[in-house]
Amino acid sequence: MSPALSFSLSRVPICKFQAFSKDTHLTRIGNKDDPSHKTSLDIKLSKRKLLCATASGLLSVASQSAKAEPDIPIASTSSRISYSRFLQYLDEGAVRKVDLFENGTMAIAEIFNPTLDKIQRVKIQLPGLPHELLRKMEEKNVDFAAHPMEFNWAPALIDLLGNFAFPLILLGSLLLRSSSTNTPGGPNLPFGLGRSKAKFQMEPNTGVTFDDVAGVDEAKQDFQEIVDFLKTPEKFSAVGARIPKGVLLVGPPGTGKTLLAKAIAGEAGVPFFSLSGSEFIEMFVGVGASRVRDLFNKAKVNSPCLVFIDEIDAVGRQRGTGIGGGNDEREQTLNQLLTEMDGFSGDSGVIIIAATNRPEILDSALLRPGRFDRQVTVGLPDIRGREEILNVHSKSKKLDKDVSLSVIAMRTPGFSGADLANLMNEAAILAGRRGKDRISLKEIDDSIDRIVAGMEGTKMTDGKSKILVAYHEIGHAVCATLTPGHDPVQKVTLIPRGQARGLTWFTPGEDPTLISKQQLFARIVGGLGGRAAEEIIFGESEITTGAAGDLQQVTEIAKQMVTIFGMSEIGPWALTDPAVQSTDVVLRMLARNSMSEKLAQDIDTSIRDIIERAHEIAKEHVRNNRDAIDKLVDILLEKETLTGDEFRAILSEFTDISGAQVERTPCLSLLKLCSSIKHLYQIHSQIQVSGLQGDTFLVTQLIKFSSLSPSKDLSYAQSILDHSVHPVPLPWNILIRGYADSNTPKDALFVYRNMRNEGIRPNSLTFPFLLKACAACFATKEGKQVHVEVIKYGLDCDVYVNNNLVNFYGSCKKILDACKVFDEMPERTVVSWNAVITSCVESLKLGEAIRYFLKMRDFGFEPDGTTMVLMLVICAEMGNLGLGRWIHSQVIERGLVLNYQLGTALVDMYAKSGAVGYAKLVFDRMKEKNVWTWSAMILGLAQHGFAKEGLELFLDMMRSSLIHPNYVTFLGVLCACSHAGLVSDGFRYFHEMGHTYGIKPMMVHYGAMVDILGRAGLLKEAYNFITKMPFQPDPIVWRTLLSACSIHDVKDSTGVAYKVRKRLLELEPRRSGNFVMVANMYADAGMWEKAAKVRRVMRDGGLKKKAGESCVELSGSIHRFFSGYDSQDDKEGMYQLLDGLNLHMQMMVMFLVHHYV
Repeated sequence: MSPALSFSLSRVPICKFQAFSKDTHLTRIGNKDDPSHKTSLDIKLSKRKLLCATASGLLSVASQSAKAEPDIPIASTSSRISYSRFLQYLDEGAVRKVDLFENGTMAIAEIFNPTLDKIQRVKIQLPGLPHELLRKMEEKNVDFAAHPMEFNWAPALIDLLGNFAFPLILLGSLLLRSSSTNTPGGPNLPFGLGRSKAKFQMEPNTGVTFDDVAGVDEAKQDFQEIVDFLKTPEKFSAVGARIPKGVLLVGPPGTGKTLLAKAIAGEAGVPFFSLSGSEFIEMFVGVGASRVRDLFNKAKVNSPCLVFIDEIDAVGRQRGTGIGGGNDEREQTLNQLLTEMDGFSGDSGVIIIAATNRPEILDSALLRPGRFDRQVTVGLPDIRGREEILNVHSKSKKLDKDVSLSVIAMRTPGFSGADLANLMNEAAILAGRRGKDRISLKEIDDSIDRIVAGMEGTKMTDGKSKILVAYHEIGHAVCATLTPGHDPVQKVTLIPRGQARGLTWFTPGEDPTLISKQQLFARIVGGLGGRAAEEIIFGESEITTGAAGDLQQVTEIAKQMVTIFGMSEIGPWALTDPAVQSTDVVLRMLARNSMSEKLAQDIDTSIRDIIERAHEIAKEHVRNNRDAIDKLVDILLEKETLTGDEFRAILSEFTDISGAQVERTPCLSLLKLCSSIKHLYQIHSQIQVSGLQGDTFLVTQLIKFSSLSPSKDLSYAQSILDHSVHPVPLPWNILIRGYADSNTPKDALFVYRNMRNEGIRPNSLTFPFLLKACAACFATKEGKQVHVEVIKYGLDCDVYVNNNLVNFYGSCKKILDACKVFDEMPERTVVSWNAVITSCVESLKLGEAIRYFLKMRDFGFEPDGTTMVLMLVICAEMGNLGLGRWIHSQVIERGLVLNYQLGTALVDMYAKSGAVGYAKLVFDRMKEKNVWTWSAMILGLAQHGFAKEGLELFLDMMRSSLIHPNYVTFLGVLCACSHAGLVSDGFRYFHEMGHTYGIKPMMVHYGAMVDILGRAGLLKEAYNFITKMPFQPDPIVWRTLLSACSIHDVKDSTGVAYKVRKRLLELEPRRSGNFVMVANMYADAGMWEKAAKVRRVMRDGGLKKKAGESCVELSGSIHRFFSGYDSQDDKEGMYQLLDGLNLHMQMMVMFLVHHYV
């Protein structure tokens, strides 16, 4: 297809490398009459292409000045060179001809290329026309010429038409439309501005019926009448009834107003118009009114029909409240709407249905009878309505069998229908993300938390901040529970959501519109519980900004009690303009403040009195229940989430939460003052005399004291439990806990058996103490049965129970089972990681412990102080100073408090790793030390040859008179005496241990005394000391003496070595190390035949010497090397490295010898 406008030039365009021969070029230049020398413009225009070209010209608004068409086209030359290059060619004499254009700013030059033996045409941009350039061209005999500008009328004419044609066409189209049958402001405004934007369905296919609408039974009943009227209008007209012209749906967002309108259309089967109130309004005045007229005209044509206007407050706002004046576009639209609703009769078959969630801002003329005759309130559903809505939205969801919709309905008070639909969808998304094929109750609970409080944030690291948040949230829960009228606690959690670091959830009542004064005051007390806990526990100087949101809420509640509800000393007055409470900004701006300064001051005083009184009550609750709060905080820090039932079960151990009775008050006071089991017997008698033996709380307190107090009597507690009726697991849990901490932990299993025989279901607080009892008596078989019970009652997902399962298996050295329980845990906390690391340490699986520590950090869990203590214990056992220093750096970097446990672990790690100086430095920097810190330092000094310093440190400890030594302290002292050869001092300290400090010596202390005597060569005294021990000595004691005999064999004149060898081999006949020690002793004495005999006995008995082993930790992995084991992958490289180290050490020795000798 040829172009619409083709400009054919008489001279062929020259491409970038187009060239001419000299002859051709000179011939063309010399022939002035040659038509190729001139530029002609041929315009080939077809009718269709002319229209296209004209249209493109009409789109240009600004025209440019017409320019002269040159004789020689500048555009035909595409090759360009710089001005400096052009001057270079000019100096070389290669320029043959120059044509100047555009007042000397552009030139086309013909330059001879000797390489190609051709002339090339190029374009040059000139910096004006300097005289020097003209002089040079004259000197070089260059043919140059200047071409003037010639005006071309064709482009100018096209530009002129483009400027005027577009306005003329637009004006013509407007005149054409205005000449049609149209009234001003009618629906035929230009571009359809006056037409209604309502969506029209002749046969509505909304896909919604009344069966899909649940939870709004009253509204459905009202709308069923409208459906009947549309289907059978004669039934109503026969009795003279007139159907309402309009129905206004009023209610909060998401309650199903739009869904009801769709259901009406689906049920009635009549034409359906639907639009939003905002679709009437445009920027042009009169458009809204035009659209109203068009809508009602279409509705009358298609009657009977339904017209649904959603969010009618966008157009029906009260007139006269507009910021820009009353006569605006919205008010004109509203006036037209009022006129149209008056313009059709009740039997026209057109029914207007509108919806809004702000009825207070609607114009009163819109709400009068004759327009919107009925107002149907669609409120938030009650518990039965929520269950029906959940039934509707769960039809397409796959729910787990344990999901109860009635339970979900109980947990979602205040949820609208849209909220419940979103809840089920979020739960389905969460289940899919977790790789589940069904939605469980866990996904639904997590979705509720996400909808109400926001996304789950990063879990807090353990430390002061987390402890403070735990006390804050427990303070809320305790104060709320102990204040009559407060809603029950649903959940307490430390998992951050949104802006909150922790959350306390309450289950509100079913009718939130009727709240008593007691309930409001209880909410203020509960809201101040967090601040009260911070103030009492940490001191007034340590209160934080965490209570900012709580203070805003309690202040608002107190303000409403005084100014709106009339619940103060001022009296039952409404002290605020109702417009102040409006959701409309304009109405609030127009509200008047008519109260006096004195009244405003009285209001402030009443608000302050209410809050201060509630604050004092909250602080009193915290002071009186400190033990309960501490216990709840400990469990919350471990589990991170406490359910309402778990919270109340723990709190009920310390205080009565069912409502105190006047008769029990004296007995409760006596129980609080009780200090011994004898007093408890008397209090129990007083309870029976008072006829309160059936009081569950009092009986539980009796069982608690006799089970958990220092002067406990478990048999008495068992007797009380046997003679009372307790349908709840609380007293049984207390008794199980008492036996778990006693000398007969296995009796806890019998209590549990009786509990099950009584038909009482255990809870998540039963099994932890039961597992602790099994671990205390190493009842592995019974503990596994308890594990089965945990799974049976569905508590295998409880993190608190799982943590105790890991601890149980770890204590029983069942490390594989402990790791399996941990790996299968659906939810873990920092305590869970600490439990599995502790299990590995107790089983001496130090490599596994380090591996779990690294995994803990990879999973995003921040180690706490307990984790650091465990890792320091591992470093101490391995002697890994490098890893220990890194752990120490992490302690400093994370700002962990150097408490007793952490400081003692650091001292012990440095001491056992040989860095006694660092251990002493940490010890001196510790502000507070306990007996374990002193003992670790004394033992560390003694084991590394600093016996004198260790004994001096012990004396410093005694001078402080604040800390008394324990058995570890004396072990360090005896070790120091052994290394220093202080036999008499060792006997003196050993005597003081039992007679002065009342510490009964243990086997390890007797072994230390044997070592003291053995190192001093007093073999006979050591043997006599062993024979006089109050209990049978273990093999370690005999082995210690045998080792001393091997060193001081020349002093063995009484045959002590023979007696010890004989006794040791009798005690441990299968221990290869004993035979090796005896054989070495014979070999050292030159008794080769006896040594060979011992070796032969070992060989005949199948005893093998355990291979020597060394361990190296590298990048969190433990590498073991055994003597005679040569299957390492890089054995040659290892030997080369060892040879290099050996050579380096020899050179160092030679240097030292040469330097000092």
